[in-house]
Amino acid sequence: MAERADAAALGLRAVIRIALARRPARVVHGVAVPFDEIDPARVDRRLLADGIADATAARCADPTSPAAIEAAIAVLYATAPDPARPDWTAIRTAHRALRRLDPSPARDLAATIADALAGDVDAIARLGRFATGEPAYVRRDAALALADLAWRAGDRDAAAARYRALVDTADADGWDPAIRALLSSRGTLRKARVHPGRTSDRRAPRR
Repeated sequence: MAERADAAALGLRAVIRIALARRPARVVHGVAVPFDEIDPARVDRRLLADGIADATAARCADPTSPAAIEAAIAVLYATAPDPARPDWTAIRTAHRALRRLDPSPARDLAATIADALAGDVDAIARLGRFATGEPAYVRRDAALALADLAWRAGDRDAAAARYRALVDTADADGWDPAIRALLSSRGTLRKARVHPGRTSDRRAPRR
């Protein structure tokens, strides 16, 4: 029992430390930066190392602890050589384990988002169902995931419409101002016109 408690505490501390370490890269000039677009040079390496150490200790204490698995997912994102291409196989496996060990609508949605970002077309269709279902927080997060997916696929008009629709929700629900700023900035964009001899602004797909 003590080991499981240790794993929970260590896993939680790992997630917090890793999030704080990445915060300078995830929020720039008051605007949230998607995980696949961050500048790794902005990450606090010392704090990240502390978080990774906690995640390792949590896994050793109890590898089946949901907190230890959440910490492992955070490490996979934080240590990917290319932020846009983390180890999707490991991330999807970890999310499925979480869904099995600690089932909830939030776990189900997180696993589905991971599948969709990894390129699973069926998962994108499932996200559409989440975006019209309950509870409200799942509906909201699914709608945000669909907007992000449209953006990454290069469909900027569809993405902008989805981001604009989320701005009022962000205000009502008290979202992080940095995320609200991202929604607002992307909601005002339109598909860039491609001129002869120039490349499109489309970004490479991520997760």
